[in-house]
Amino acid sequence: MPKYIQLQPNGGWVQIVNIHELLSSPINRLTTFQFRDEHFYDLLQDRSCEPFTNNYTPPLKSRFVPFRLPYNASLFLCNKTLHVTNINVSKYNGFRGYDIYHNHIITDEDASQSSLRACEKVLLPIKDELDANDPFTFVTGDVC
Repeated sequence: MPKYIQLQPNGGWVQIVNIHELLSSPINRLTTFQFRDEHFYDLLQDRSCEPFTNNYTPPLKSRFVPFRLPYNASLFLCNKTLHVTNINVSKYNGFRGYDIYHNHIITDEDASQSSLRACEKVLLPIKDELDANDPFTFVTGDVC
């Protein structure tokens, strides 16, 4: 049974996917929670192109809880008419009108020196590593 938490008075409820205790002592306790962004998650499950068109912004805001993306990747959204060439990265071409390029490590310098410089760079949450050519298998709606 999923667990939910409300971070603000009158705020929405978010699903807790995982709880990690990082440090525990009689004085201090440091715990991280992994939340599911249900809207983003559902878009990925439906194989919608929408999650890939903008940088990811966590939908949660709290004065007491910092949110971060411990695992993220820069993907490059390129109009198909650009005819990106001469790069050593993975390509996903399952969207109408544009392709997505990604790799474990694409530095800003690499991108600026390639035909990716005309593409839009999009920062998205991923699982702990890129594990496939299909971005729907490694981009995630589960964030910390």
